[in-house]
Parts: sequence; structure tokens; C-alpha cells
Amino acid sequence: MSVSAMNVNDLGNSEAIDANTTGYMADVKTSMFGIEFGGYVSLLTLDDANASTKDNVTALMGYAVKRFNKVTLSGRYSVVKPEDFDGNGTGGTSGLPDKIGLGNVPYSDVDITRIQASAIFHLEDSLNLHNEIIFDTYGENRADYNNTAVLSYASIAF
Repeated sequence: MSVSAMNVNDLGNSEAIDANTTGYMADVKTSMFGIEFGGYVSLLTLDDANASTKDNVTALMGYAVKRFNKVTLSGRYSVVKPEDFDGNGTGGTSGLPDKIGLGNVPYSDVDITRIQASAIFHLEDSLNLHNEIIFDTYGENRADYNNTAVLSYASIAF
């Protein structure tokens, strides 16, 4: 288990987040019955120096992983929820990126839930074949932006 905090003030730097960012995170990882479980809670303040915007963002993630000889299976659930998540394009911090997740939502004041499932095939000690399916769903009646992705790639260790 760990807890961390940070503060980065790049307010006025348009090449960066352009906000006074403060974050706190608590994460945990454990193993029971050969299954690894973990997750985190993150609380961020992306202060864009605009008193009319809501600057807080909460992110949560939980996962489980189990290896079976030459295959590792895993699942993950995560949520990103800005304080202003009504999806109208106003009222949220400008410090949050415009596009969150796989959907092409034109504004950042929406909440997103992601469900991921993966299978990793361990072909050799240094060669793995990764396969993932990702489901992104957006709140506040933004179902037209919901998205599914399938990823397959190889990783090689040197």
C-alpha cells in the first residue's frame, strides 16, 4: 500500500497542463489464491485560476490478474469523474485534456467508465503476445460517444 502527493504549478504555460495541479493518490496491491488484486484512488485539483470553473477530478481503478502457465488473464475497471461532469462544455477546469478516453467527445466535462479485459500469451521468456478489449462509456446521456477497441501487439524484452 502506498500514498503519494504532488504539486506542479505550470499555470501560464500553454505547452503544459496550464494549471496549478495538486494530486493525492492511495494505491494498494495484494495477492490471494494466486490472483493479484490492486487499485487506486486519485484526487486531483487542476486549478486553472478561473473562479467560475470546478477544478476537482476523481479517478478510481481496480484490477485482477491471474497467470495460468503460458497465459495471463486480467480485468480492469476505471472511472474518471470531473467535479463538473454535466457534458455541456462549460464549467469544468481547462486543465483537463479536451479528449478523455477513446471517444471523440469535444469537451472534457464528462465522466468516463472503462472496462478492460486482456489475455497475454507468453510465447517465449522474452516474447509476449498481448490482446485487449476496451469498453469506454460516457455519462450524462453521451451514449453516442461510447466506444470499443480491440488491441493486439507483441512485446519483446531485451
